[in-house]
Amino acid sequence: MRKRLEILDQVKEIREVERRVDIGSEDAVPVLEVVPRHYRELQDIAKIVDSNGGYHDYPLYNVDLRFGQRYCLKHGIFPFGLLWYGNGKWRAEEEQFALDYPLPKLRPALLDLRVDAPLGIPRFQDKLLGARVGDIEVSGSEPEILEKLNAAVKELDPDVVLTDNGDAFLMPYLARKAAEHKVPLQLGRDPDRFVEKRGRSYFTYGKIVYKPGQYLLKGRLHLDRGHFAYREAAMAGLAELSRMSLLMPQEQARLTPGTAISAMQVNLATRDGCLVIWKKNRPEDFKTAEDLILGDRGGFIFEPEVGLHEGLYELDFSSLYPSIMVKYNISPETLDCSCCDTNAIPVPGLRYHLCTNRVGLIPRVIKTFLERRRYYKKMKKEPGPNQAIYADRDTMLKWVGVTVFGYTGYSNARYGRIECHEAINALARELLVRTMEIAESHGYDVVHGIVDSIWLRAREGADVIRPVIDHIAGSTGLTIELEGRYKWIAFLPCKTTGVGALNRYYGLLDNGEFKLRGIELRRHDTPPFINAAQEAMLGVLSEAATAAEFHERIPKAVDVLRFVAKRILDNAIPLREFILTKSVTKAL
Repeated sequence: MRKRLEILDQVKEIREVERRVDIGSEDAVPVLEVVPRHYRELQDIAKIVDSNGGYHDYPLYNVDLRFGQRYCLKHGIFPFGLLWYGNGKWRAEEEQFALDYPLPKLRPALLDLRVDAPLGIPRFQDKLLGARVGDIEVSGSEPEILEKLNAAVKELDPDVVLTDNGDAFLMPYLARKAAEHKVPLQLGRDPDRFVEKRGRSYFTYGKIVYKPGQYLLKGRLHLDRGHFAYREAAMAGLAELSRMSLLMPQEQARLTPGTAISAMQVNLATRDGCLVIWKKNRPEDFKTAEDLILGDRGGFIFEPEVGLHEGLYELDFSSLYPSIMVKYNISPETLDCSCCDTNAIPVPGLRYHLCTNRVGLIPRVIKTFLERRRYYKKMKKEPGPNQAIYADRDTMLKWVGVTVFGYTGYSNARYGRIECHEAINALARELLVRTMEIAESHGYDVVHGIVDSIWLRAREGADVIRPVIDHIAGSTGLTIELEGRYKWIAFLPCKTTGVGALNRYYGLLDNGEFKLRGIELRRHDTPPFINAAQEAMLGVLSEAATAAEFHERIPKAVDVLRFVAKRILDNAIPLREFILTKSVTKAL
């Protein structure tokens, strides 16, 4: 293979070195280090090697790490950090994982267009009528608008260009107009054009999703306000995630929290001196039918008592799955390790054990994330100038926590392993059963339980709730919190069977807030007028402080329903209020 590589024009140098290639082994093995003449040729070299025997004969490492991520790892720097540069060297002037750090003062400017769209939805062939960037508005012919837009961006010199629907329409539309009129579009600080990445479609969770192309600026950030990270947690959340993942802000804004988790794992493995495999070739362990039945069971569900309940307490485990992964040291290389004999941690109900001799890669990554979230969750409740920043960082890390568990069982995840996924579920089931037993020992009945939450009803003479929480936390070693006490809560039946639906309920907490799950108001495809009707009906029911008062207000809630029905019959509701939103999952 070395001789084949040496004759390639794309290869600059080949060296034989020793490196770690397995996170489960400290031993270094001989590998060929291939240095390309240019970074863009790296993938071409990898594909040539892959075509000469595939990943079975020639496993490839460090192929698909993003360039910005590689650069940060090599120089010990990170996005949104204070850096020093001199004599061709970088130095970070602050700690990457500091909890309190200043955000750079970036100047944003919103870019918007006026398009003549006779069909209502603008198309690429529609005429450009004007543009606005920041507080500067431009108009004229299409070439004049493009020239003036360039001048306005240069005058304002923003650090961040914000758009709405920028990747899907605004940027490609401007690019087409610029090419049509032969006017160079200069939205970045670099004279080169922006970096354009093509869109693609993929299948996920039962539906086909189209991901628009990416239009990245050089020398400035182009952030689409509709992208997940910016939409959910603004610049503070994006900066938090980008600092941790070492993914460039424009990339991170367009990627999922799961990609960030994967990047954090890659970063830690690289710092440990371990190469990162390109195409994971570890198959799922062979299992008997009994093993599959025992292992593939998901989280624990306690069927709810259908109906209206008064005075229930809801207890929630904080970041249950990530906490289990840290507490029980769950990682691909620690599950069924060969180094532990009698001191291994058994997985309840399964034929797996967990290592106690060394801490795994994934728990080390997650521990940092959990500590940060715990701090931000606390600080966002304390008044101060940074309260909103702490809240945005907490929101971003919350989404990271939601995805980290799923990635353990995702077949394409770099450090995923389905057996880890099964072990986490098994431990979570055992913990929730133990929680129920403790609650019952303190005089409480379990009305409903699902994965990481439990609803309790106090029997006569039951203990107050705080000792119950402390007992559960002490027994499980995990953080459990009181979500609240409900004035009343209604658990709804399944529409087909009539048994309790696992996640359909609505209830009013003592603090006056509603908690809604699974009803039409929470769905994305519900017509606007139905949302408005349910809000009005819940507004009537919110006046009830007890179950008895709830029943008294049902006639008033029904009156709201009759009023809405009459408006429908009278054609008083605009047609647009009846629009149903559906995602296409098959070819039309």
